[in-house]
Amino acid sequence: MKTKKVPEVGVAYTYSDVANFYDHDKNPVHYVVVKGHRILALRLREDYNYDIFAVPAQVWVGEKPEAVKAWGNILAYDTVCVDVFVKKRDKRYYTFVGAYEVLTREATQAELANASEKVPHKRGVSRIVFLKKL
Repeated sequence: MKTKKVPEVGVAYTYSDVANFYDHDKNPVHYVVVKGHRILALRLREDYNYDIFAVPAQVWVGEKPEAVKAWGNILAYDTVCVDVFVKKRDKRYYTFVGAYEVLTREATQAELANASEKVPHKRGVSRIVFLKKL
């Protein structure tokens, strides 16, 4: 029986390496690694998730395209725990930062507006999903 490799906290991996840790489906939304209706891992860019290292951590979900918004809802409402990989600014690889619990906290309108102002794209922020490191 082949032993499945698991990611190590603090180690950097390629985009493909992250997906290869999981038995996953192909998905058009690049930042989520999924199996069926379940999110297994997130590949996040720090410049698109400016407060990913805050306490609690914040995942900023775009307003467009609609598929991104849909997976943001699944992350917020149907996901309990998720592995998180972050690509820091000006880096090529995603560093495993650990497993996180999804919190039930909803963002305020002020938090959403602040996040929308900070992201470098014009797709807006439809929601903020708050995470607690396990």
